[in-house]
Amino acid sequence: MRPDIDRLRAIPIVSAVDPTSQNREAHPHFRSHLEGRVAFVESIHPAKGSRLRTLFQQIQWPEEHT
Repeated sequence: MRPDIDRLRAIPIVSAVDPTSQNREAHPHFRSHLEGRVAFVESIHPAKGSRLRTLFQQIQWPEEHT
């Protein structure tokens, strides 16, 4: 679980310029996919999930992904 949380935490930081560049598995709705993963972490680790949610909310999504 820890590696998954670390990978998830890295996506918003790395994605500040182009978050879709981190969509290596070609999810058709990457923003929703990522938000769902954040919600999952929030449900099992509220403190870590809250920090991830803050990072997620800082992502500047391209127009077509908002």
